[in-house]
Amino acid sequence: MSTYKIINITNQLGKRNANFNSVLKIDYVDGMEVKSLFVKPNETTYLTVSSLPLSLHRMRIKSWVTVDEISKKELKKLIANEKRKQKKVTKPVKINKPVKKVKIDEPVKTVKTTRKKKNQSQKTDS
Repeated sequence: MSTYKIINITNQLGKRNANFNSVLKIDYVDGMEVKSLFVKPNETTYLTVSSLPLSLHRMRIKSWVTVDEISKKELKKLIANEKRKQKKVTKPVKINKPVKKVKIDEPVKTVKTTRKKKNQSQKTDS
């Protein structure tokens, strides 16, 4: 059984290419079952199978994926690194924002408008 590192590189294709940023489906046989693996653009996955699947060969020829065979030692190192990253999860920092306090005891000030009487305004016009 060999382990393969598969990287979807459809994000590097030209914009006008039909498969630009597409999710690729890799079909492989595990025991007696046919299984599918979906790989998003610029995503790395690892597949352990006896031989490289035909669907993956086609994608490699079309330059949609890169495939590298990795050893058991390298795989163990990758798994150990992932476990370390999971342990170093940081807690989110709370930021306290100042809150405006409104005093209810103070009376509300209203502005009075003054109106001139109609009689006075008519006298000044003439």
